[in-house]
Amino acid sequence: MTLRLATTEDITVILEMAKKFADTSPYGKYPQEYSKAEDMVKGLLIDRNKSIVILYEVNGKPEGMIAGVLSEMMFSRENVAQELIWWVNPGHRSRKSLSLKEAYEYWAKRVGAKYISMAEPNDEKVARYYERTGYKVMERNHLKVVA
Repeated sequence: MTLRLATTEDITVILEMAKKFADTSPYGKYPQEYSKAEDMVKGLLIDRNKSIVILYEVNGKPEGMIAGVLSEMMFSRENVAQELIWWVNPGHRSRKSLSLKEAYEYWAKRVGAKYISMAEPNDEKVARYYERTGYKVMERNHLKVVA
């Protein structure tokens, strides 16, 4: 098991994992545009001081990833690292794969984030894990189709 920073050569495998994430999450019920996702991934790979994609490899093959961006808080000038996607292929989810979050946290601190925000799926096990590792629930998101 190794972790490494993603490069442009990894875009295809990143998109494949992102599609698996979308297809198995509530987002799978909504339209997906592959070219939009590709543009976003390319943008994440430009400046590692503002965004990052970290790959989790098993026997040299990417089996997971985490990606996020750095931005300022809405009501202060303090930086927050916002996780965009955290995915590990089924069959490779283990304590070792949790090293993705640890690497992401390391990156966030290195680039000056005072806070880290992680999306919480509708999964109590994940929610308890976040709380055990120092995260606090701030709010939950709700999505409504209007058009």
